[in-house]
Amino acid sequence: MRNTMKIAAHLLLGVALTGAAACSGATEGPTGPAGGTEPPDDPQAPSVVGTYTLRTVNGSGLPALLWYDDTAYEMDAEMYVLSGTIVLRSDGTFRSTSESSLTIEGDGVHPGSDMVQTSINDGTYTVAPDPVAIDGGMLVQITGENGGQASLPYDPVERTLLHSAMIPGAPGEPDINVVYLYGR
Repeated sequence: MRNTMKIAAHLLLGVALTGAAACSGATEGPTGPAGGTEPPDDPQAPSVVGTYTLRTVNGSGLPALLWYDDTAYEMDAEMYVLSGTIVLRSDGTFRSTSESSLTIEGDGVHPGSDMVQTSINDGTYTVAPDPVAIDGGMLVQITGENGGQASLPYDPVERTLLHSAMIPGAPGEPDINVVYLYGR
């Protein structure tokens, strides 16, 4: 039972981090032209304003299995990403939402559990040319109200945002890199 509780606590942390993935993580590089203004001064630059829906997680469609653990005696645990959106508004603010589920199978002695968590994060963003992108790619630098930051590459041809985040791995395992692809 004790190991099951450790798994549940570990997975819930992973769910919380996954839900906050759109406004967490370290950033590098420019935050925008002229000190971070939005939109860029280039009139030819594409507009990133709009609603982006989560399409894939690590290349898999939704719901996407994010985490599986079978280290507890006769009990398995699974975490899935169910949905997500990022809304970039014309006033330089954003809202990201995500929904994840955690299922812990029970055995004859311990009951199982199913949990669904919805996460909502608000903040601001700036846009700058992506120095490593070709075809006019941009970087959308988001800063959550909680202070978390991330740089999301924007592909103007595909109209997609890409976000990478690290979440805790299974007990005793390394952290997991998760790649979220959002499309407009």
